[in-house]
Formats: sequence, structure tokens, C-alpha cells
Amino acid sequence: MDKKFWISIGVSVIFIGTTLFFNWYFLSDIDINEKGAYGDLYGFSNTLFSGLAFVGVIAAIIIQSKELKLQRDELRDTRAEFEQQNSTLRKQAFENTFFELQSQKRNALNSMNIQKYTFEGPAVIINESYELRKKINNIALPDDSISEIKKKLIDNSDFVNHTTSLYNELSNWVKCHINSQFLIKTTPLISNREKAFYEQLVFNQLSESELFFIYLVRLLEIPKDKNVVTLLIRKTLFLKVNKKILFQPYSLTITSFGK
Repeated sequence: MDKKFWISIGVSVIFIGTTLFFNWYFLSDIDINEKGAYGDLYGFSNTLFSGLAFVGVIAAIIIQSKELKLQRDELRDTRAEFEQQNSTLRKQAFENTFFELQSQKRNALNSMNIQKYTFEGPAVIINESYELRKKINNIALPDDSISEIKKKLIDNSDFVNHTTSLYNELSNWVKCHINSQFLIKTTPLISNREKAFYEQLVFNQLSESELFFIYLVRLLEIPKDKNVVTLLIRKTLFLKVNKKILFQPYSLTITSFGK
């Protein structure tokens, strides 16, 4: 307890002792027959001390309520800090897994190898996208609606079989991409707003050729499992991609990656 407390106790003891002393002192010099009448005056001291005790109780209640309020404020601040730390730890746990998947995805892309090519990595998907676009230009027209383009491509079994075969050959890279999207969609570690941010981040990291291939596979619904298809690219993002991506020509320098 602090110094003020002990000073208050000391002053109170002195005051009570002085009051009792003067009561006793004045009463000791009075005739015994008059002491009864004078003794009634002693009730003043009782009333005084009772009043002081009542004031003390009120003061104690006020002080205690203030202390309880301070404790509640401290608990609230501690809880808020704990929740903030917990949220940060949850986000870190998510990000560790998320960026590990992104790293695996880059590694899968860099090590991508299709037997008919003498090169590997991103150049494979660039060249394949170039070849697919040439096929699309022979099947559909840029002025066709997206539904007409989809129907024409699906009706062309050779094109669908070729795209499906390519999808299977790029399975490691596609699987990493799908796992990233699945993690974002199902994790309880981040808010919906943060989920939208990380989905956009994955979307923005796709190269033009990667986005073209995923858009095409999403359009043709390859594979047939719709739950997997939707993880390739979220519908709202899918609708943002213009159908022109199917016909957009590459620079001729890409042909230097030839067979």
C-alpha cells in the first residue's frame, strides 16, 4: 500500500484517540450524580464514529468500483491484444502454406517437360498456347458469342482431346494451382475479404499464356468434375476475362521455341 494510505490510517487513529481522551477527561472531573446526564453527550462520539464508518464504507465501495473498472479495462485490452496476436498467428499459418504452394507451383512450371519439345519450363506453355490459338482460329470466329465459341470447340473432338491430353501433361502445375485455390476457399484462418485478396493475387500472378490455358480449360469444363473446374478460376474472375484472349496472337518470336 502507498504512503497516503498509512498517513490516512495514522490521522484517523489520532483523531479517534483524541476524541475518546477528551470524553474521558471531561467526564472524570464531574460529580458522579451528574455523570449520567453528561454521559449522554458521549453518544455524540458514537454518532460521529458511525457516520465516519459509513463514509468509509462508501469511499471503499467507490474505490473498489474504480479498481474493478480498471481491471475490466485491462482485461478488455489484454483480450483485444490476444485476439490481434491470434489473428496474426492464424494469418501467418495460412501464408506459410499459401506461399509454399506458390513455390511448388513455380517449380512445377519451371520443370515442365513435354517430350515433343527440346525445351522445358514456361516456354512449353507459351508454345502450347500459341498452337491452341491457331487451332481456335480455324474453328471459331472472334465475332462469335462466348456460347457459340464454346459449342464449336466442344463439338470439335480433336481439339477437346488435344486440350485434355495437354491438361493431363501439365497436371503437376495445374494441381498446385488448384490446391492454392482450394486452400483459399476452405481456410478458416482468414476473413472473406482476405480470401478475395489472395484469389486476386493468384490471378494476377498468372502469365498471359497461363491465364489463356486456364480460361480455355475452364470454358471447356476440363476436367468434368465441376468442383475442380471452379477452382481453376473463380467465376467472377472468369467473367472478367474477355473472350478475345482466345484469339489474341503472340509475337512471332515465340515460334523460336519450335519443335
